[in-house]
Parts: sequence; structure tokens; C-alpha cells
Amino acid sequence: MPFYISPPPRNPIAGILTGILGILVMIGAFMLGFVALLVAFGFGLIIWLGIYIRIWWARRQMARQGIDPVADNPFTRTGATRREDSLEAEYTVVSTKKDD
Repeated sequence: MPFYISPPPRNPIAGILTGILGILVMIGAFMLGFVALLVAFGFGLIIWLGIYIRIWWARRQMARQGIDPVADNPFTRTGATRREDSLEAEYTVVSTKKDD
């Protein structure tokens, strides 16, 4: 025998009203969650837009100074491309012992 905190209503009208109230509570919870999701999405969009504008502004300032942000980025260069102002050299390690 199941134990209920409050027994189910025996009146059919009370049962229907309880069901309608439950559906309304579920719809309200869904709408509240949807609004919270939209607010979180809006904050994320504002943060993304701020970061995007900051990167655009930095690239614009670098372009004004004559710096190419893409060419000067070591992560975007391939090994085959070399810049004309770079210097290549070979070296030999003479000693790894530190002087005390």
C-alpha cells in the first residue's frame, strides 16, 4: 500500500484542477528556464562582441604602425615561408656548466 503525504483527491473536478495547475506550473518553469537561457546567451554574446571588437581594434592599431599581425604571428607561419628580415645562424654549445 503506497503512503501519500496527502491522499489523491477523490473528487474528479479537484483532480482535473490539480492536473491543470500542475501543467501551468510546468509551463511557468519552462518559461523561466527559457528566459534564464536567453539572458545567459545575451551575456555570452556581449562578452564575445567585446573580445571581437578588442581584437579588431588591436589589429587596426598594428596596421597603422605598419605591423602585419598575420605575418608576424609565429603560429600562422609555415616552415617553408621565410621573412626577408630574419637572420638564420648555427651555434655550438660550448659549456652547460654554470659558473658559481
